[in-house]
Amino acid sequence: MLNRLKRAIGRRLAGDWQAIDKNEKKQFISSYIKERQKVAAAEISAVLGLSKSRVRAILHEMVADGKIEKIGKNRYAYYVIKV
Repeated sequence: MLNRLKRAIGRRLAGDWQAIDKNEKKQFISSYIKERQKVAAAEISAVLGLSKSRVRAILHEMVADGKIEKIGKNRYAYYVIKV
């Protein structure tokens, strides 16, 4: 599913993640976390090509929405799907 979503978005915008709306980014991040089980913000940043601060802001919103859970603090933190 992750690859399918990434291909669809990539075809649409030729890899320009900056132009994709926040909900699509959140959907991609959710799919990525489901596939990997636990993910650090730096890994998501590298995959999406967004700044770490932008990724952390999106992840913070997803935590506040109750969609994912943050485990750990600072650079040792990782994110999992909330069950």
